[in-house]
Amino acid sequence: SSTCRRIEMYDVAVIGGGVVGITIARSAVLAGLRVVLLEASGDLLTGASGANSGIACTGVDATEGTLERALIRDAISQIRGFCR
Repeated sequence: SSTCRRIEMYDVAVIGGGVVGITIARSAVLAGLRVVLLEASGDLLTGASGANSGIACTGVDATEGTLERALIRDAISQIRGFCR
């Protein structure tokens, strides 16, 4: 007996289900692209991303008024928006 396989077409293939891969896949989906996310393990965020300390940034001692401080504040704002 023969087996017939259905071929799916995607605009983007993202390799890796870590933080970066998931973020890229999400951005592509929100842009209206058809995305396939390929992950070797049985779950997402199990590699280096799963071992992340959870610290968003190291800028707790950044001097007020510096570019570093402004970028850190912007990053924190973006992370909060992404997590909603």
